[in-house]
Amino acid sequence: VIWAVQNLPFDCFKLLPVPKPTGGVLVMSPNSIYACNQNIKYQLGLNRFVLKHKSSSYVTELTDIFIALDTARFAFLSNDRFIASLKGGELYIFSIVSVGDSISKISISKGSASVIATCICTTSEKYFFLGSRIGDSVLVEYREMAIEAEEVGEAPLKLQKLEDGTALARDTNDSEFDLAKDIEEFYSNNQDQKTQKKEFVFTKADSIVNIGPI
Repeated sequence: VIWAVQNLPFDCFKLLPVPKPTGGVLVMSPNSIYACNQNIKYQLGLNRFVLKHKSSSYVTELTDIFIALDTARFAFLSNDRFIASLKGGELYIFSIVSVGDSISKISISKGSASVIATCICTTSEKYFFLGSRIGDSVLVEYREMAIEAEEVGEAPLKLQKLEDGTALARDTNDSEFDLAKDIEEFYSNNQDQKTQKKEFVFTKADSIVNIGPI
């Protein structure tokens, strides 16, 4: 045993390893995400049914986007971002903010409607696959774009999220679509510096037409 975590909810259903350099593991339950390593324990509550962890060593936050993760599927897109496909086909991008090897915050950006995924996995640094038993399976190409915005007068350190996106795989003939735009504005403490935006752009690379339930 490397290390242990006490008093986790009975309904935890998945362990999601966090890539280095942050490391650790995410423990998924329908109502919470627990980020655990040897240094710090962080809990993100996802809805009003969340139960705060009994231990005072946990840092607990509640998101303003109320969702449930039961039967959700997960895959990391980069070292600090992972995507989740929920039971209704909704897609969400989770961004991990860490200091060294300690997770201090997890923010959520809403994507768009998608196929109801039975599985999801990244096939390379640029592609992930959404497999579905009841709809078309989709191979998606993703890329991260950095956009420089205009100068800002007063810029306290903050994080903003923009919700945008269109339906995925409604028409299998469409070669490109905006699956989600996960835009984050990182402001410098210097008032005269520009903002930097990071955006995920998704393109449908291929699809497997489903002619009936598998």
